[in-house]
Amino acid sequence: MQVFGSLGTRYYEIRSRTGIQERTNLMNPTKTAALVLMAAGILALAYGGFSYTQDTHEANIGSMHMSIDETRNVNVPIWAGVGMLLVGGVIFATGWKPN
Repeated sequence: MQVFGSLGTRYYEIRSRTGIQERTNLMNPTKTAALVLMAAGILALAYGGFSYTQDTHEANIGSMHMSIDETRNVNVPIWAGVGMLLVGGVIFATGWKPN
């Protein structure tokens, strides 16, 4: 068995008794999506949420410009973070592919 590849893509070259070579990609899109889902679950558990700024009101009076920015907080429940982590781990471990 020989391992080769570049830029994070690894392939295993498998030679059978008949001499046919087969290349298997280790990081298919399903595993990549599973890793992204697991990373999102870890971040959700570590930070517990995120905040963003939204422009709500704006007024222009002559040469004067006024605006009001509101900061909104979004809390991510613990069960959602644990769920993302578990689902991503199961998909990564089993190699599940959607039909």
